[in-house]
Amino acid sequence: MAMLRGAVNGFRPSSSAFHFLNNWPDVPLFPIKLGTLTIPIGTARGGLCGGMAFAVRDFWQAGVAIPAGSDCPTADTPLYEYLVKRLWESRDVPMGPLKYFSLMDPGTGSGLVQTLLQALRVVLPTGWAPQQGRASIMIGTEWSKVKEDLNRNRLSALGLVKILSDNPLDLGHNHQVLAYAYELKDDDLTLRLYDPNWPDNDDISLSLNISKPDQPTPVRYHSPAVPEETVYCFFRSNYRYRQPWKKVSSSIIISPQKGSIPASGATSSSWSNASGPRRARSSVRPAASGLPALCRRGFLCPDQRCRAAHACRSRWLCCLSKPSSSCE
Repeated sequence: MAMLRGAVNGFRPSSSAFHFLNNWPDVPLFPIKLGTLTIPIGTARGGLCGGMAFAVRDFWQAGVAIPAGSDCPTADTPLYEYLVKRLWESRDVPMGPLKYFSLMDPGTGSGLVQTLLQALRVVLPTGWAPQQGRASIMIGTEWSKVKEDLNRNRLSALGLVKILSDNPLDLGHNHQVLAYAYELKDDDLTLRLYDPNWPDNDDISLSLNISKPDQPTPVRYHSPAVPEETVYCFFRSNYRYRQPWKKVSSSIIISPQKGSIPASGATSSSWSNASGPRRARSSVRPAASGLPALCRRGFLCPDQRCRAAHACRSRWLCCLSKPSSSCE
């Protein structure tokens, strides 16, 4: 039996992702102030799954520690504002909703949905012709993108289609997660996931058989939910990196214990290889080292020479500006 595996080195939802549940109060997502008047736009009650998935990849890619708390940030905090912004960006308007809507087609022959699907053929990417069916798009087009991400040691954000409907108002019933590993036994594929609805859980996964992309293909979603959650298909979300420290540096807690951030099993003397995600070191430098503080905002120097040497050996400003000879 042939077996293929791919994974992001060291990533586990229990240690590398948010520890709070995707459960939010009924507060506006985008309150717009006009003088003394505040106009609420949207509500957080429907969840911030896309923002949380994108933010976790941001934090991991930047080498910044995930906040340690298990309570959701309140609406007046930088972290909440950052998650909301990432939620909006994860929706990838207008292409993201169009992808969801094309995959939500219940096949009932509704005049409205069929007209829209015909129009989508012009704007959707190659391999996304609606008449191809969900399995063809999921297996033939999207799985290869996810596989490439994971083989290159990169987290992969996924959109999950969880409802079949020709009503655009049902778009909010779908979901977003983050894939960090896969196993392929012959044609049986398992993707391991960080799901914001199940924090600190390393056992969330989805599985399917990829041998027949031209036929309807059931997807099984493995979570503690009872009854089992329904997922019709997935696609790779259009992720773009955003530096998390610009918004939430003041709310990030970096542990000084043993001189490193306790994330993904890293220790004070443990750094991943050049192809893996690099973990940031503590912003607290032991006085005996004689070195200035490394990166006072908690992120890595952009100069690879600094990272290879495990520290900036001169001015800490080289971590905040373009690489310079002071990093040598």
